[in-house]
Amino acid sequence: GNFGKHLFPLTIEVLGYLAKKGKYSQNMNMVPLWPNLNHFQAITTMEFSDGQSYFDALKCMLPCIVQLLPANSPLIHCLRAYACIQLIADIIHKGSTINYNTRVGEGFQQEVKQAYHLTNYKNVDEQMTRIDENQEAIAHIRMTIDAYEKELKGRNAEAEEEKKALQYPS
Repeated sequence: GNFGKHLFPLTIEVLGYLAKKGKYSQNMNMVPLWPNLNHFQAITTMEFSDGQSYFDALKCMLPCIVQLLPANSPLIHCLRAYACIQLIADIIHKGSTINYNTRVGEGFQQEVKQAYHLTNYKNVDEQMTRIDENQEAIAHIRMTIDAYEKELKGRNAEAEEEKKALQYPS
């Protein structure tokens, strides 16, 4: 889109002119890790290949660049406007947050959080998949045992009734 072809190269060019490229890269490197968000260490020297990388860079850009450019920089206003356009596109695509809530998935989130804390925080997807498979297997075994115990209890109750019927015929 426009950001990757025009705004991003212009931003890097302006930062180079102001001798702020290193500080910008440092700021981008300090952005906290977040799921599904690319993390950039040397953004001013990187060659991007996909739109998602540019979109992730745009998401992180304003907080990292605002103190590096002059207060009323036209570039800042342009980046803010572009970010707002992307926000509007997201709302149109996904809908307003007033139309849904997160209560339905709260139980699932708790399970995921517990599984995440059982990992060593590296290669989390593989570990959490294994943890989930183990928990599913345990739940299946538990359900099988519960069903067996219920059936056994029913058989014992029938046997007791037969025993009473034989002891005290009517």
